[in-house]
Amino acid sequence: MIRRIAVFLVIMMVLGTSVYASELYEDSDDVYLYKFLSFEVQNNKLYLEEGVFEIDHSPFMLENGMVMVPLRDIFDVLEKEKESYDLLSYKLIWNNTFKKIECSIGLTKVIIPIDNNNQFSLNGYDKNLEYPLINKDGTIYISLKDIAAILGNSFYQNFYDIANNRFGVYV
Repeated sequence: MIRRIAVFLVIMMVLGTSVYASELYEDSDDVYLYKFLSFEVQNNKLYLEEGVFEIDHSPFMLENGMVMVPLRDIFDVLEKEKESYDLLSYKLIWNNTFKKIECSIGLTKVIIPIDNNNQFSLNGYDKNLEYPLINKDGTIYISLKDIAAILGNSFYQNFYDIANNRFGVYV
């Protein structure tokens, strides 16, 4: 009886793993595997999997504990490293005429107007940001929770990497 239960549990683990693996992001005919992107507060480093990248602006934490990250720095690193890490294409354009940020992540289009800090457009559908954007010394910061949603994190949350004292998202 115990042997049957053990076999059943092993089969369930195998089936559960294959279901998880099928929940990958698909961009055209390519299957995309998520990568972990993380930050330390008050540190000008961005971590992508095992890689470390210097960024121009350091993330900071609000009084309520939300981590704010520099939007352009994230997109610059992701676009530069897309081939090395088998990432989607990441582009960020500042539209000065209409005061909005236009982002593309693979086939996804995101528009974030600067004058309305609580809304953005995701493939033409209006969405609300959890936290307003912050313009600090000419750099736009977005909450880690909101960047997770924009980058396609279906859980719409950020993660804390306890071992390395980093906050992160999957991209």
